[in-house]
Amino acid sequence: MGEPGEYRFLEHDADVGVAIRADDLESIWRLGARALCEVMTDPAAIRPLAELALEGSGPDLAAAWIESLGELLCRFEVDGLLLPHVDQVAVRQEGGEVRVTFRARGEPYDAARHPARAAVKAVTHHDAVLERAQGGGWRARALFDL
Repeated sequence: MGEPGEYRFLEHDADVGVAIRADDLESIWRLGARALCEVMTDPAAIRPLAELALEGSGPDLAAAWIESLGELLCRFEVDGLLLPHVDQVAVRQEGGEVRVTFRARGEPYDAARHPARAAVKAVTHHDAVLERAQGGGWRARALFDL
C-alpha cells in the first residue's frame, strides 16, 4: 500500500532532521514514526505484532507531535519496541493544551532482523514545525539528536 505524503532527511550537525509533507495530520504522525525508525533500522523489516495506545501533548500542535515522537522513542528505550506503524490519530484541545492519542504498532528489536543504523538519543523541540502547508495539506519538521 502506498504512503500518502512523503518525508526527506535534512543535514544538521550531530542530528538528523526530517521534513514531512502530507495531506492530513494522521499521515504526519505515521510518516514521523516511520522516519524515526528509519534512522535506527530498516522500518520495512518491522512487523506490526505489538500494539500500544499512546499519547502526546503540548501547548501547540508542533509540541504535541514532538512529544508523540518522543513517546515512540521512549517505548524503544524502555521496552525495546520499534513502532513505525501509526494510525487512529485523534487531536483535541483541552484547556490550553493540544492532546493527541494514537495507536502504534511494531515489534521488539531483534538484532538479527533489525540491523542497527544510528542511536537516537532524543527528539528535540529545536526548529520543530507542524503547520498547514501553503497550497494545502500539512508540513512538519523535527530533529533527532544522535
